[in-house]
Amino acid sequence: MDDVIHKFDLNVDRELLLDELPITKEFSALNPKWRKSYELGKYGTNIRDVFRNVYGNNFIRAGYYFQPEGIPVLEHIDDKAKCCINVNLTNDPTPIIINDEKVYYNCALINVGSYRHSVPKAISNRIIFRIVFFYDTFINVLKRIKNVGSI
Repeated sequence: MDDVIHKFDLNVDRELLLDELPITKEFSALNPKWRKSYELGKYGTNIRDVFRNVYGNNFIRAGYYFQPEGIPVLEHIDDKAKCCINVNLTNDPTPIIINDEKVYYNCALINVGSYRHSVPKAISNRIIFRIVFFYDTFINVLKRIKNVGSI
């Protein structure tokens, strides 16, 4: 799974990110109860901007994804994002299923633009802070993750 998912620790303040959580809105016809928002507070904006500076482009977004308890995210491939970093803010133990393998993580770089993935019914409300890369490949992001350090 060298080019599928890479678990690591991104040293962010999960409580502060949760404190900045905006109202999320439904966005997916495939998964109508799944919600997101790209509205960021000061801390979330700082994290996004660190990644924009490290990667030298503005084609990086950050936001929140909310999966309600008992709701699955059906299998799909992201059509715009090449890859993303997901930070599990609620410590919900529900895994991602990617490339037919269950993966449990607190923080991971995920190749969402190349591999089908889904999430089973969330055990509890699942909130993810996501950094989305639109032009940088999984391998390129993986090579540079260590340059970011603590935020």
